[in-house]
Amino acid sequence: MVRFDLEDSLINSNLIRNSIYYALYDRLNYDHFSNLFEINLRFKSRKNVDELVDYIRKIFSLKEPLNQDVAFSYSFPKSTFFQRRCVYLPFKELVLRYHLINSLSLEIESAFIKTSFANRSQHTKKGFINLFPDYYSQYLNFVIWTKNVVNKVSSSHSKCYVLKADITAFYDTVSHDYLVRSIYSITCGILPQKYEPLLFDILQPIAEYYSYANGALGSEKVSQGLLVGNRTEGYFANILLSKIDELMISKGFKYTRYVDDIRVVSPSKADLIEAVHILQDELLRLGLNLNSAKTEIVSEPKLIEELLRPDNEAGDYFVDEIYSEKLFNEEMEYSKDYLNKIDFSGNFNTDDEINDIKKIISYLSELGPNDDYDSDIVVKAISCLPKIIKLNPRYIKRATWYIVKFAVFGFPNQVMLAAYRAMNTIFIDQDIMNYSRTRLIHHLIKPRKKDPPYLAMITKGSNSKSQILQEIFERCLSEKSIDLQLNALYAIWGLSSLNNGSDIDQIEFQDRISDYLPRPISYTLTRALALIVKPSIDIDFFPDFNIDDFVISGEGIGAEEIG
Repeated sequence: MVRFDLEDSLINSNLIRNSIYYALYDRLNYDHFSNLFEINLRFKSRKNVDELVDYIRKIFSLKEPLNQDVAFSYSFPKSTFFQRRCVYLPFKELVLRYHLINSLSLEIESAFIKTSFANRSQHTKKGFINLFPDYYSQYLNFVIWTKNVVNKVSSSHSKCYVLKADITAFYDTVSHDYLVRSIYSITCGILPQKYEPLLFDILQPIAEYYSYANGALGSEKVSQGLLVGNRTEGYFANILLSKIDELMISKGFKYTRYVDDIRVVSPSKADLIEAVHILQDELLRLGLNLNSAKTEIVSEPKLIEELLRPDNEAGDYFVDEIYSEKLFNEEMEYSKDYLNKIDFSGNFNTDDEINDIKKIISYLSELGPNDDYDSDIVVKAISCLPKIIKLNPRYIKRATWYIVKFAVFGFPNQVMLAAYRAMNTIFIDQDIMNYSRTRLIHHLIKPRKKDPPYLAMITKGSNSKSQILQEIFERCLSEKSIDLQLNALYAIWGLSSLNNGSDIDQIEFQDRISDYLPRPISYTLTRALALIVKPSIDIDFFPDFNIDDFVISGEGIGAEEIG
């Protein structure tokens, strides 16, 4: 790949085009909202891409001011009681971030230490490759490297200690001032100072949100923190922490990092105490600090082994989930016998009962309609899924998918009815967080692979089911959750489109749709609504694209060489 000055890279059309492909791949594969624009929007011409390339060129050449579309905030569960704020960016804002990182990475990737494993960029001249490797492989490399160092130290010394360090509320507390300063520092003056206002504009979108305090819809500039829910943010984290990485390596520490998850290995406990002091001192210079509750030094072999398990907290919800799925599938055979011993009426809050949850999820994960199974056990397992996700939100994504699976894929009536009852419980039980309903609707309207929408499969030949689901989705539109509203909006549109629209009167739907939504309606929802009811009108923003239309003669997307 030809190298440019950074300023030239930022306005290079082919590099911008590749950045669009990276953002597109991210948007259509990222699990939260990949369904939002796929149903109704289909990209049929390269004209929109060319317009977007021209727009990005004008922004980074500073010929036009950045006029951002409004993002929105949503929440998913971080633990049983706490939720993590995420920000969903409009597509062109996502492209701007991807292009900034894509251009920066050409100049600075080699400046990062080799033992920083998260969000490392990869490039190719030909064919499509995502800008970042997948989460699980990166985290696994982080664990494997640490294990190898532990084994080396243990074999040559009588003692081995591991420092596990974590930065307090890292994504939420990152200072944009320090981040911009770090960008200029790591580029060694290659990036002209005139870009500073644009960097702040890109890092600080306007996001709409619902307030838990008063239930009102509001908006604010994101003036602090990285945007959880966007893969670009991990690269900004690497830039911000790169000086600390270099310092720790220069001090001779056996040091590795995965985002804000830090490990240091040493035969000397005193060395690790020194490492803690250095880390804390340097982090404070960036407005950050170590999390005292999650920072510890362990020495016993059993504790070290537990610390290095890949299914430990990875600093990212999705890494843990990917690994857990693999782990549960491996335990499948054992869990079949185990299920007969489970008390399904329990509260699932003791250690043994939490282990029961893993076995239930493991069993349901691979079960197919033609497998040999006890229907009564399966019904009991499905029936307790709403209780499981209420008490243990980390299982929301898997549990809601299994409910849809058992309702749709040809299981016996008693199993299918158990899935419908579980689905209904999630929709009506207000003690179950909105994210569960968001995920459930997401699964209903976004099929896996090339299956028809599960919404269509559930309602096929049944006007009564269509009507019930429409009423449920309309009720979801009044709940104080923008992500739930958007998913429900698209689900209603999907229902209105079944059987050429014969199931629902589309004219009546269009007349009434504004009544479904709370006032004041956000700009984001207004745009989505306009696309649904009047898909042919021109709107002043760049739509998302269908990834299938970018296949270039079998070589994949993003095949243009930079030059």
